[in-house]
Amino acid sequence: IVVANPNDKFKIKGFVIGVNYFPTEAIRLSLDYTDYKVDNINTSGQINGRKVKDDGKAIMARLQYVF
Repeated sequence: IVVANPNDKFKIKGFVIGVNYFPTEAIRLSLDYTDYKVDNINTSGQINGRKVKDDGKAIMARLQYVF
C-alpha cells in the first residue's frame, strides 16, 4: 500500500450485506457482498505493474459442514 504519509490515519467506508442458508442442521451456506473505500491512499503509483486503487468490491461464498 502506498500511503501519502505513513503517520496519517486511514478512514474506511464500507458496506457489507450477507445471507445465510441452513438446508440441514449440519450444513450452512453463506454469501456476502462487500463494497469499500479507503481514504489517504496515494493512487498515482503502481505496485507490481498494477495501478493502486482506493476502493473495491468482493463477493464471498462459504460452505460449512459440521460433523
